[in-house]
Amino acid sequence: MESKELLRRAFLLSIGEPWSYYSNSGPVGSDGREGWELRVERDIRAYADIDDIGDYWERRSKQRPSPGWLLPTAPAPVSELFTPQRMAEPDLEGHTAQLVVWLSEQAEGDTTKHVRLDEFAAEYGVDEVRLHAVLEHAARQAAVEVLGTLGSGRGTQVRLTVVGLARAEQVARARGKRWIRFDYLTSALVTAAMDTYPMCQLKLADFLVSPVSILYGSALTVDEVLLAVEYLREKGLAELEYGQGGPAQALRLTSAGIDCGSTDIVNVRNFVSNQPGFSIGTVNNYGGANQIGTGNTQHNTMGTTAQDLAEFAQKVLAAAQTIDLSDQQRTQLVQDAQALANEAATPEPEPGRLRQLTSRLREALTQHAADAVVQGLLNTAQNLF
Repeated sequence: MESKELLRRAFLLSIGEPWSYYSNSGPVGSDGREGWELRVERDIRAYADIDDIGDYWERRSKQRPSPGWLLPTAPAPVSELFTPQRMAEPDLEGHTAQLVVWLSEQAEGDTTKHVRLDEFAAEYGVDEVRLHAVLEHAARQAAVEVLGTLGSGRGTQVRLTVVGLARAEQVARARGKRWIRFDYLTSALVTAAMDTYPMCQLKLADFLVSPVSILYGSALTVDEVLLAVEYLREKGLAELEYGQGGPAQALRLTSAGIDCGSTDIVNVRNFVSNQPGFSIGTVNNYGGANQIGTGNTQHNTMGTTAQDLAEFAQKVLAAAQTIDLSDQQRTQLVQDAQALANEAATPEPEPGRLRQLTSRLREALTQHAADAVVQGLLNTAQNLF
């Protein structure tokens, strides 16, 4: 390789290093020849005794992130943060989200307050090397400002920026949404059961004290877990073991549940939705009695079959626990969907009542049309009547 090309590549690598604070390339001098200009800080003296590139990168990892030279990085969508994999073994994006939420809580939303990272590192099991990477990633997102170097260890002080605070608030809001918690929980239960493969059994008490039962500082509740395991049972993904007259105490994955847990990124909702015949057949309101038969195809006078309405009601019931609703709204939605299912299953459904119940469901869903699940239900409803 020609010396000029080698110099050019070395220059391009150097301008991204933390000890470089100014650089320029282009025509230099009265003769117009191309040249490079690079200015360095005193920090470069820390590398004076480096023998090879391996030593350099080891020492380089202990230098503080410098927002002045880091290329910007866009954060992942918030909904993608809530996966069992990211909770059990957080990747760089997951640890960064944990950091900004933790900083926001520690600083009480004050972007002028400096926070030491000792407790964060201990709470999340982050060693010093990993902490450097997380801080650099957060700096690339303009979420934090790092004060001083990391040479003194985890006592480094960090200030949350306005961008970081907005990100923390976004994640904190998402962790409280019922549909995100339910979606995460069903997938997390399957993932945890897969850890005992080939038995694929899970005691719910063990799950509730495991790290994956905490969503960015917010613990999942017993009621949420019981609701999720009943959903897994109804979808044929798990068999449950109950206490004497009490709630479920353990689950064991079925063959379908193992297939779901074997996917690269476990997502129960996607797996169930992609199954042949999804939403056709028995409907249970999370453990309630069977309300709908699959053979009723009697037509009403409005051009929509009773089977069409039964299937629509079933889809609403299946999705009711994942839609972001208040408890009162959810109860009413389930009652109306169950009423539609009951009416559609009768030997001679009343057209007026079918129309009224379907219209009521469509109106309730329209108020939450921003939800992706609701959008799918509304698309189905458009073809009714």
